[in-house]
Amino acid sequence: MDSDNTSKTMIKKTILLLFLFVANITACMAQTVITHTIQRGETIESIAKKYGITVEELKKENPTLERMHYVGMSLKIPMTSQSKQKEGMRNVSIEKKELNTIKLSTPQRTIRDSNDREKSLSFFVDVFGGYSNFSWNDGSPVAGFGFGSNIGMQVDWLRIREWNRMCCELALGYSCRGSGAYPIHYVGTRLFPLSYKHSLSSDIKVVGKTGMYLALPLSRIETSQKTFDCNIDLGLSVALGIEYRRFGFSVLYEHGFPDVIDENVELHNRCAFLSFSYRI
Repeated sequence: MDSDNTSKTMIKKTILLLFLFVANITACMAQTVITHTIQRGETIESIAKKYGITVEELKKENPTLERMHYVGMSLKIPMTSQSKQKEGMRNVSIEKKELNTIKLSTPQRTIRDSNDREKSLSFFVDVFGGYSNFSWNDGSPVAGFGFGSNIGMQVDWLRIREWNRMCCELALGYSCRGSGAYPIHYVGTRLFPLSYKHSLSSDIKVVGKTGMYLALPLSRIETSQKTFDCNIDLGLSVALGIEYRRFGFSVLYEHGFPDVIDENVELHNRCAFLSFSYRI
């Protein structure tokens, strides 16, 4: 009798151990990882809901999400049996409706296209104003208020990392430079072949620009004794600023190389502007 009881007990323990082993293997196999590429209009919350997981689970699998995310970024999605079922139902629904893309509308903040790799070309308008004066070898005239406006385009030509990129910027527009007593009106172009963007988040970027400007005069300098024709102005442009989504704010410094007029005086344009821009 004792031998039979011992045998039954051993059989029960063996069955229990086998059951626990199979359950553990099943649970491990029930969770896999797939990848998802962030599309325009999606949020972290909508992606988590889409696959039937929590935001915390998504961030745990992708630690970079704590700092930034952008359109085109690949995410690892932990798939449980429940989320697999939801994903399968979603795929069936897509096939029935014969859709190529899904647009998920949400009142929450969407991922901006400021880091969108597909949008390498963008257009913008800007206005600027501030200090304007002549750099003179025989003193300094009274400074004036310079101002202007441009329309231009920006092309991303090098992506250094996921949050750093190099750009080229070209703008055409009008500007008023010179001193307080002798303002000069120009039409010209500004080229920033070296523009560097560093993303602090998906919405905020620090921008540094270095380039040249070329300006054709539309007016003359008139004094009580003589009228002077103005020369073409060519100079250095340096800017440092911040972009928030489509809006930009920067400090712009420009210094002309040639003399403003053909006389025995060394007059050079020198300006420091505050610039506001909007990316179209």
